[in-house]
Amino acid sequence: MAKKKDYKKLSDEEIIAICDDNVGRSVGYHDSELSRERANVMDYYSGDKPKPIHDGNSKYVSLDVWNAVESMKAALLETFSAGSKIVRFDPQSADDVKMAAHCTAYTEYVAHRQNDLYSIMSSVIHDGLIARAGIAKVFWQEQEETTSEFFENLTEDELDMLLSQDYIELGEHEEDELGLTSGEIRITRDTSQVCIENIPPEEFLIESQAKSLDSVLFCAHRTKKTLSDLRLMGYSDKLLDKIGDHTDVDLDTDLEVLSRHDSVNADRGFNTQGYQDQVRSVMVHEVYMEIDVEGSGVAELYKIMKAGNVLLEKEKVNRKPFITFVPLPIPHAFYGNNFADKLVATQNARTVLTRSILDHAMITNNPRYTVLKGGLTNPKELIDNRVGGLVNVTRPDAIAPMMQSPLNPFTFQTISMLESNMEDTTGVSKLSQ
Repeated sequence: MAKKKDYKKLSDEEIIAICDDNVGRSVGYHDSELSRERANVMDYYSGDKPKPIHDGNSKYVSLDVWNAVESMKAALLETFSAGSKIVRFDPQSADDVKMAAHCTAYTEYVAHRQNDLYSIMSSVIHDGLIARAGIAKVFWQEQEETTSEFFENLTEDELDMLLSQDYIELGEHEEDELGLTSGEIRITRDTSQVCIENIPPEEFLIESQAKSLDSVLFCAHRTKKTLSDLRLMGYSDKLLDKIGDHTDVDLDTDLEVLSRHDSVNADRGFNTQGYQDQVRSVMVHEVYMEIDVEGSGVAELYKIMKAGNVLLEKEKVNRKPFITFVPLPIPHAFYGNNFADKLVATQNARTVLTRSILDHAMITNNPRYTVLKGGLTNPKELIDNRVGGLVNVTRPDAIAPMMQSPLNPFTFQTISMLESNMEDTTGVSKLSQ
């Protein structure tokens, strides 16, 4: 019998080093090819590209990427959210009828009452169409909610009975000369629930050669959190004090984030540096990784929370909380094709052709002139192109319009051909729109 190989336990420092190494090599990390593609597609979706070649040219932009994405998103959203009951539990026997009805009603309550599933699905589908994959995160959120209520003229027995409940605490109060108490009570309720969130594409990390989310050995969710957020999540001040200024990627300057907010010139996020430490933001990685922490020889799925070089939490879990939507999948690859990127060439071509029509119309309506030297009494009269304006000339042939090449007759046919090609590429026709 072969001797069992001895494996050692991993220290917190070793776990952090493994996480950092995988984060740095993952797809979606700062300035990757995928990140640049998404930023470029977002510019075309927003109508910021293509740019005019010359300052005097028409600035018209054909919004083919925007039209195709919004049309396809509307069709997919209608398919997945045509009714409020997104799922129905079927009973397997007569004894399951009541329980199946309860499960269906509870699922509808969680999806549409506790969470805004319609908006989440819209965002996930949008990300899938312009960023190759839309990511949703489904997890159990432990939380409490404290509210204040006021009472008047309660006897001592009534007050004791009220405070006998564990979730009620006495706040400010006063007692009158008759022994009756009035004041405030604080009620703490457990509001833990299933949370469904859409993750921005730049915040999701996965190993570069991932085939699927189920088989992947590493994936992570990185996001900025304040120290106040981490305290509310239950992490001790002793751990938080060890977190220095993180040196990881600043999401405020990420290419995708900047392209998303470029229309409002939002180049930076909220700044608290040097003002209040409790609202200082740090980069937090929630890593899901197959790793042998105990040295047993078998790797298991762990959830690892880290901020900077500080390990906040590690626990063994049985699933990854992510759900993905890839509209154009490629076999044996996590990321599929980019739907919106297929329309970039069409938007470039239609924009250039339409600009040529507009520029030609502008030149035709406002032609350039040839002027004989000394043929004008006052050259400013010709430059001031007022309707009905006078131009004094010294001879009849002093002014002549400059010859203008006619518009290529195939321009309109080419635009129609591109429109037909776009319908073939996207599957979205004018009728379906």
